[in-house]
Amino acid sequence: MSKRIPRWIYLLALLSLAGFFALISMLQLLSFPGQFAADARTGHGTQLARWVLTFIVGIWLIFAQVSLISLAKIISFIYRGELLSLGGKKWISLHTRALVSGTIYGAGVTLFAAIQADNPGPVILVASITTFTATISVIGYFFRYQVLTPAEDRIN
Repeated sequence: MSKRIPRWIYLLALLSLAGFFALISMLQLLSFPGQFAADARTGHGTQLARWVLTFIVGIWLIFAQVSLISLAKIISFIYRGELLSLGGKKWISLHTRALVSGTIYGAGVTLFAAIQADNPGPVILVASITTFTATISVIGYFFRYQVLTPAEDRIN
């Protein structure tokens, strides 16, 4: 007897991911550039620093967007019962790579922020986001390992 995931839960999951994607896109396109523009009007920092920060944050958010898109695809494969198909496995690998890449990039951003900062607040914020991403990356790797490695090849 096969029990299917209720359609409303599937749609709620996709809607949640779409909402989160929209929030990240608003941060990327409106909030951070707006904050840096406000800093320019008040004379905080240099123009070069603001452009560099805009670029750094924008790239970091792209990793999050790729991760959310791949997670939506994975959820669709799970809902259709096709997670173990070649397509499902490819999206799992992409999701894990996006998470790990975002974590490595975040570690670099944290280091950059720590070197440049005169206030520990932003460094703690960036380090917290990176730590969260690292945690999710490790968990994602375990899921990827479980799905992609044949049972007879797994070391328990």
